[in-house]
Formats: sequence, C-alpha cells, structure tokens
Amino acid sequence: MRLKWILITFIFLSLNIFAFNMGVAPTSFHIDLNNNHKTKEVTVLNNTNKPMRIEIAVEKPKDYKEEFYLGKWIRLYPKIINIRPQGKQKVRFAIRTPKDIPKGKYKSYLVFKEIPKLSEMDSSNINIEMITEIAISIYGDK
Repeated sequence: MRLKWILITFIFLSLNIFAFNMGVAPTSFHIDLNNNHKTKEVTVLNNTNKPMRIEIAVEKPKDYKEEFYLGKWIRLYPKIINIRPQGKQKVRFAIRTPKDIPKGKYKSYLVFKEIPKLSEMDSSNINIEMITEIAISIYGDK
C-alpha cells in the first residue's frame, strides 16, 4: 500500500515538473530563400495562471558555419512580449537576404525565454521557479 502511494506521488510530481510554462507553434520553418520577402508568424502561448513576460532572440546554432547562419538577415518584432494568463500572442519575423548569397542550406534558431518576475524575498520561504526556454529552428534553402 505504501509503495502505491509513493508511485502515485511520483507520477503527480513528474507531471508538474515536465509541464512547460509556455508553448510555441509552429516548432520549425522551412523557407525558400529565392522568394524571401515574406513575413512569418509564431504563436506563443502562456500555459500558466499568471501574466508572463518573454524575450525573443535569434541565435546561431553551435558548430555551424558563419557563412550559412541565417540569423543575420532575420528581422524580429516584437523582441519582448507580455502575455496575459492562459493567453497567446503572435511574434512576426521576416528574412531579408541579399540576392548574391551562395547556394546552400542556412539555419538559425528563434529562442523564446521566459523573463522571471522579481519578487520580494522573504527569509522564511525559499521558492524555486522553473524558467522555460524554447528554441525553434528556421531552415533556409538557396
């Protein structure tokens, strides 16, 4: 009986640990760089019951050649968003490449990072908050 309660408690805690505070859709983009003057949208979801502030940035994949890094041509708006509880917001980006870029496969990441709230510190309580960071891939073919 005791083992059953331990197992139920473990499952319950596991569900809470692995739940993300935010969601992002779609999770990747495949873009034809020959026709690059299109704006794309990403929807960011707040899965919590508290307002959330999120910073969005473009990052280069590790061990990826600089000449095939797509991020230097990405224009992102807005770079910081506020989402109400259980709400969603759109983030837009556009890729503006020069016409003379070499043929190849280009890549970049859009990173969505939760900005933690500054709360008053109480010496009698210790709070641990999980901060969510999600990266989605953007692939470009020329």
